[in-house]
Amino acid sequence: MKTVTVAKSIAYDRLYQKLENKEGEKEVFKLVRDRERRTRDLRVVRCIKDENNKALSKDAEIKERWKMYFSKILNNEMMEDFRSRKRQSSERDLYHQLCEPISKERLKRP
Repeated sequence: MKTVTVAKSIAYDRLYQKLENKEGEKEVFKLVRDRERRTRDLRVVRCIKDENNKALSKDAEIKERWKMYFSKILNNEMMEDFRSRKRQSSERDLYHQLCEPISKERLKRP
């Protein structure tokens, strides 16, 4: 615990020394920006994209988009899409398994 306190003290001393000269002004603004970024509320959604990649920024549009999204999930439309994709990929895998690789001996045959 004492090691951490000493390290923090050294770091703060360096910071205060930087703040005393001309570059200190830049350092202050950098600290303020970092602190402001950390305090932003990330739970607020300002915009999302719809199915056509159009940005939606109005609260009513965003709520409607979420409503459609969850409705789709709950009505299994996305599950059907997932199942069809899985079926297609398994068919491709089966095709690759049925096609044996070409050997060097086969290439040498006339």
